[in-house]
Amino acid sequence: MSVQIHQDSSLKVSLHDQQNGQTWHLKRRGDSYRLSRSLKAGNYQIRVANQTSQKQPIAILKTDHY
Repeated sequence: MSVQIHQDSSLKVSLHDQQNGQTWHLKRRGDSYRLSRSLKAGNYQIRVANQTSQKQPIAILKTDHY
């Protein structure tokens, strides 16, 4: 999976498995964060954190039935 970001953003992105509590941290590659692993069917939460004291640009897109 990948999360596209603005080039000048400084964020931390992770994926949280809501069933077993496991969290994976996505790695930044240019203008996106990526997780390269197989995921079983389930409920996941994408977490985006701004750990700076500056506002960070972010755009959220909705993908129905993904």
